[in-house]
Amino acid sequence: MHQKHEDIANIQRQIDAIDMEIEKLLNKRGEFAAQVGDLKRQHDLPLRDPERQKIIIENLITSNTGPLTDDDIKAIFHMIVKVCFELQKG
Repeated sequence: MHQKHEDIANIQRQIDAIDMEIEKLLNKRGEFAAQVGDLKRQHDLPLRDPERQKIIIENLITSNTGPLTDDDIKAIFHMIVKVCFELQKG
């Protein structure tokens, strides 16, 4: 029984490390989104680009190998895109 707890704890530590990586990457993505927003404002370009958002999701679904479903990927990245759009708005 003790070994099972150690196995679970080990896997949870790996998940924690992945979560930290995801957080860093999301913040980096947010920084880039803010930079894009600044550049779009400087050049009087529209902030929202529905075609770009569509391409992002399509590319992710195409490369998805699971275990997350395509709908899972869509839901996660719709939220990421939404939050990053707010950063673009400044």
